[in-house]
Amino acid sequence: MKLSGVMPALITPFDANNKIDFKAFEKHLTALRAAGVTGWVPMGSTGEYFSLSNEEREEVLKFVKDFANDDEILIAGTNAPATREVIENTARAEEIGYDTVLLATPFYTRPTQDELLAHYRAVLDATDVNLILYNYPPKDGIEISFDLMDALADDRRVIGIKESSGVLQRAVDIHSRYKGRIDLVSGSDDIALDFMFWGADSSDLRSGQLHGESVLRPRPDVPFRRPRKGPRDDDGSLQSAEHPRERQVRPEDQIWLRAPGHAGRCLPRAAWRTDRAGESRIQSGDAADPQLVAALD
Repeated sequence: MKLSGVMPALITPFDANNKIDFKAFEKHLTALRAAGVTGWVPMGSTGEYFSLSNEEREEVLKFVKDFANDDEILIAGTNAPATREVIENTARAEEIGYDTVLLATPFYTRPTQDELLAHYRAVLDATDVNLILYNYPPKDGIEISFDLMDALADDRRVIGIKESSGVLQRAVDIHSRYKGRIDLVSGSDDIALDFMFWGADSSDLRSGQLHGESVLRPRPDVPFRRPRKGPRDDDGSLQSAEHPRERQVRPEDQIWLRAPGHAGRCLPRAAWRTDRAGESRIQSGDAADPQLVAALD
């Protein structure tokens, strides 16, 4: 499998009863497909897998699998804190029809590099899926080292790494060191174009985050994908125009909500309030773009 184009990390919408809203989910997927995405990544951290039951996770994976066209890439998030759980989740995803999974480092435990290598190898040994590594040290607390990637680079089932460190030099080094063996996937929306200049063929957008416009469409990454003949003014203009929007909402100003009315969505703190009953609601104001609020509703 060759990873290419834009593959959004999907949100999981919920209704007022805190149940998965599959009608809204289908509407969201349809809009993303119309914008030109090349695949789907359900049940990543953006999809709030950590707050779903095993049954709900399976329902989401089945729904996205049934929605996907044959020419669209399918990648399941199967993460969990323990290796045993990851293997179980991956086996279920494989049964549903996914042949590729995205795996971050186990959260909270902060394994050593040797332990992390053993973790990934255990998943590969127990299943027949392809594996995309996910490096996100700001959230997971550890980094996937080059020594670890060296150990896995010749495994034909380790096909890529989603790089969300935000460090462009690391992306450059990954591309130069593993070109033809491990595909580089941009996991940082604000420097996706830079990644593509330096060898990334694909971008995994956080389609549920409110900053930027990815809750409405997969942002301008679709039209530029990867420039094949060097930097172009139009590509740079797209990224430059989007960058200020990315900077408007800092990660520490975001909060995940899974509550009646607007559950499971990442909203700027200035755009929401909690009433006396503890129910989180959208609050109008400068920080809440009416067009985005309308899209959520």
